[in-house]
Amino acid sequence: MLNEEERESEKGEKLLDRCTEDLKLSTIKYAKRQLKWIQNRFQKRGDGQIPPIYGLDVTDVSCWDEKVRRVAEEIVEDVLEGRKPRHEPLPFIDGRDHDVYTTHKCETCGMYLRGAIQFREHLEGNKHRKMLKKKNKKEQTSTQPSDND
Repeated sequence: MLNEEERESEKGEKLLDRCTEDLKLSTIKYAKRQLKWIQNRFQKRGDGQIPPIYGLDVTDVSCWDEKVRRVAEEIVEDVLEGRKPRHEPLPFIDGRDHDVYTTHKCETCGMYLRGAIQFREHLEGNKHRKMLKKKNKKEQTSTQPSDND
């Protein structure tokens, strides 16, 4: 442990910078291990005993309310009210990537895709997202009461 004078010195500043970088690297490694654990524990088990897992974009703290809090509240609200959530859960990961002969159907887009990798890429793609937004918008307008009532 450095005393006050040593902390203010050039040596102390360099030591602080090095420790900060080491902490950042450790945090990145820990985050990667967390993601692997989540994938192995939840996403690779499509046995029906695991509830859907939702991913939230926490990369930009300045957009926290919009991209994290609001989305999480909408998901919880939809589940509590018995509705299909407005946001898509993360897809279950088929641990067998050689699964190229299985056909998957995207219910949102009506597309048939070969293999888990192609299906997962489709779910993350722009076309699927646009179709999902369009479908959600259509559902919202059909559930709103008309002005004549």
